[in-house]
This record gives sequence, structure tokens and C-alpha cells, in this order.
Amino acid sequence: MATFPDLDRFIEDTTEDDTLTLPIGGREYTFRASLLPFGRALQIHKIRDEASRIMAARAAGATYQPAPGFTEDLKGLDERELYLEMLGDKMREKLIADKVPWPTVLHVGGTLLAWHMYGEAMARQVWTRGRVEEDDSRPPAEPSGSSSPPTTSRSGSTKKKRRKRKGKRSRGATTSSGGRS
Repeated sequence: MATFPDLDRFIEDTTEDDTLTLPIGGREYTFRASLLPFGRALQIHKIRDEASRIMAARAAGATYQPAPGFTEDLKGLDERELYLEMLGDKMREKLIADKVPWPTVLHVGGTLLAWHMYGEAMARQVWTRGRVEEDDSRPPAEPSGSSSPPTTSRSGSTKKKRRKRKGKRSRGATTSSGGRS
């Protein structure tokens, strides 16, 4: 019978694509989904499943009833503990050493929870507080003199911003940017 080497020796190679990198104050912090303890991962899956049930009940106009055992399974779950476990020991120490403020760590925790539950697109929505849409990214600015149009489509949020600016142009502005940089 074949024997297998301990998985911990190979885990780095097998989990490179399960990372999320978040920039904070000019530094990058990389979090790995594989570091989440199995018991916590199960709790997150239960929360995700229950959230889906809530949305389905709302969409159907029905009254939401928790799944049997849901509240008992999550009794004693502390949001802060959940966030700290998602950070992992090494990253928690790095955030402490870098003096990252507690509200920022809570925001990181909420972003990681969204990532574990729904993936990178939802995590981005949480991280940006919904202000940046997935297709809202722009390529780096080209050197001056280039007049080629942007290669990405404009999102609805960009159009809203333009409507808001219409009546707020600076008076006597002679530059195309209205004096803004």
C-alpha cells in the first residue's frame, strides 16, 4: 500500500489561488482561505445557506423561518472571533505590528467573510463599500497627448457622478478638468 507524505509539506503549492490581497495604507496583506479552520468554514457555509433562504423568502414574498437547528448551531458565535480566525495568526500579528486601526481590521474581517461566502466579486463590493463596480476599473493613464478612448465600458455609477457634477462646475474654469486634479 502506498503511503502519502504529510499534506502540510505541499499545501503552499496547492493553495496559491485561494488568496485575497487587500491594500491598506500602502501595504499589501494577503489572506489565505485554506487557513480557515474546518469548523469555522462549516459555520460560514451555514450562514451563507441561511442568507440564501432569507433572499428566496423575500423574493417569494414569504415569511422567513430559520432552518431547523440554525440558531443552535451558531449560538455563541462571536463576530470578532470569526474575523480574527479568518485573519490567521501570522496576519493578525502583522496587522498589530503595522498598527492597523481596529475599525480597519473589522472592515477587513467583513471583506474576508464576504469572500469566504460569495467569492471575490462580493468581497470587492464590501471592500469598496459598493462604490466601485466590477467593470469600473480603468487602465492606467496613458502619457499626455494620447486621445484614444478608454477600453472599458463606463458603469452606471460613473454616469451618476457626471449628473451630480453638472451644476457644480467652477466658475471661470479654463482647464478641461475644471481646476480639479
